[in-house]
Amino acid sequence: MTDITLGLDADGNDIAYPVSDLEETNWLITGAPGSMKSVLAVSWMAQYIKHPDHAVVMVDLGGDLAGYHALKSKADAAGKPSYLICLDETVDCDGWDMLKNTPVFKLDPKRAVPGLMGALRLQSGEGYPNTFWSRHSAADVNKAVDGLKAIDKWSFEDLAEQLRQNDAESKNKGQVSEAFLAAEELCRYTRAMSSRERQLLIGQAIEEAALIYFFVPSGIEGGAARSIAAAANWCVMIEAALRFDSEAASKRTIHLVVDEFAQIASSGSTTESILNLARKWNVQLTLILQSIAQVPDDLQSVLRTNCQQAIFDAFTRDEQEHLRSLSLDVYQQGQRSMSVSGIDMPTQTQNEQVEPSLTRNEILEVSGIKSQFFLALKLGNGYQQPVVAKVKPAISLEEHNIYKQMPLPRLGTPLSVPSRTDAKQFESVPDPALLELMNRIKSEQTWWR
Repeated sequence: MTDITLGLDADGNDIAYPVSDLEETNWLITGAPGSMKSVLAVSWMAQYIKHPDHAVVMVDLGGDLAGYHALKSKADAAGKPSYLICLDETVDCDGWDMLKNTPVFKLDPKRAVPGLMGALRLQSGEGYPNTFWSRHSAADVNKAVDGLKAIDKWSFEDLAEQLRQNDAESKNKGQVSEAFLAAEELCRYTRAMSSRERQLLIGQAIEEAALIYFFVPSGIEGGAARSIAAAANWCVMIEAALRFDSEAASKRTIHLVVDEFAQIASSGSTTESILNLARKWNVQLTLILQSIAQVPDDLQSVLRTNCQQAIFDAFTRDEQEHLRSLSLDVYQQGQRSMSVSGIDMPTQTQNEQVEPSLTRNEILEVSGIKSQFFLALKLGNGYQQPVVAKVKPAISLEEHNIYKQMPLPRLGTPLSVPSRTDAKQFESVPDPALLELMNRIKSEQTWWR
């Protein structure tokens, strides 16, 4: 297979491009909940996963299980390994240590700091009004990472301990304490992951052209989910950079998909650098948002400039204006007017004006139909303006409904994971049934908050 089908046109024909034409493209998918944004992304990834030199990394902050099961079935059919990272300790998934996995952290601790700054977010990610790093200095993290290098220990447990020690010595305890709390938030996760029999190494999984699926629904797991997602993005980019600099590494295209990207979105300049480096390092980013308005103004222009776009549900005036700005201009006939220059000599004048060929009514009509979207391409292959497309799902509706209800694989033997309450005291995690009940309660609480 040499083509990737992006969707169906008005006549039901595939809108397809050769894989090579899409290698250096990044994607932005926007639309309201339920508009089939994730189904579209899964459709694309299910096609890429069939290629022997393409690896797929899906970071799912939304939490639709159908995506995981659909992509895993495609990976199994292609004979590729798959890895699942999940915050639920009762699920049979893979372990992952985000510090040990990335060699650059040990080679040059100073370069680790931006990654840690991304991973150590508190409850509000950068895409939200209040941000942790807007009030925290990187110097404290630098000092803690230097401490890790000195003792050659690389885990969030060790990082939290370093921050605790720095807190006791620091005159500005507020900043260090916040960093400690953020690191401590991930300690329970790393203890659970270290107990897993199979450990994920992202670099190795990319070499295997595998599927890596981070199932981290933020509605249930909160700040820990966003921290894991931010660290996953960072580690994938670092591994891609290491592969690019290595003559021994096999050629791989890495597809990094982030569902609910607004929850970990960084500033416009940072994201622009990442998008540019992604092209260089053979990473194709697919960023999924409910609305472009979810991210700051400077980031909106960066995303629109650097990404191909699939736009569902353009109900806001801003989205409509954006689509019309991409549409070819045409002459629109104006109102006729009559002037009288004498009793028997009427003259008619015709007013003409230039407007985009795509009208707001047409945009609203498409926005009201589920699974339809505007495909705004910069590939210049016959599509000079946004075209109406329809999602071509990777699986049938019946399969989707089955997968959506299918649970994640459960552990045969429940883990007993130590959970530190202070420096010396440990307690065991409750049994799986109680954990399941706790998760359901947390899930329901998110609905009424």
